[in-house]
Amino acid sequence: MHLIQRKFSTRKQAGMALFVALIILILLSVIGINAMMTTTMEEKMAGNTRDHYLAFQAAETGLIAAEDFVETLVTLAEFSETGNNGLFLLGDPDDPVPSEVLDWESSNKLRVISDNLQEVYVAPKYIVEHTTTLIAEEDNLNLGNYGEGTGAGTVEVFRITAYGKGGVAGSRVLLQTHYGKKL
Repeated sequence: MHLIQRKFSTRKQAGMALFVALIILILLSVIGINAMMTTTMEEKMAGNTRDHYLAFQAAETGLIAAEDFVETLVTLAEFSETGNNGLFLLGDPDDPVPSEVLDWESSNKLRVISDNLQEVYVAPKYIVEHTTTLIAEEDNLNLGNYGEGTGAGTVEVFRITAYGKGGVAGSRVLLQTHYGKKL
């Protein structure tokens, strides 16, 4: 009688072990799939961040190129209200601001950086808008009274807007700065 009881209990345990093993296998599968999905999402986020930084650096390159261009100016003759080669002369304050209404993808009124930048989708572009002329003595350009005064003369103020793309078409950055130069 003792042997029959032992045999019966062994059969009960063998079926239960299979059930527990299947549950553990399912749990490990779910954990593995979740880990793969998380890793894939993190890779996408890292790629998007990289593309954003590439676009930002491309736009910064555009700002630097525009500032270098402004430093070479000796006159405002090239500037026009219609935007001759990306050089805009702002007139009426009620007119639309070119940097806000231009089509940065296809407009022929943009200046394009000729440097061959690696890993960016397209070369950075920029425009220069002449916003105003300040008279150094009247407008007191030495804000906060640091250092010496600027001396007599006029300062031309430009708004520079640069557009850069990252490694893919969807990553875009638009940067803007103001730059002053004595002419």
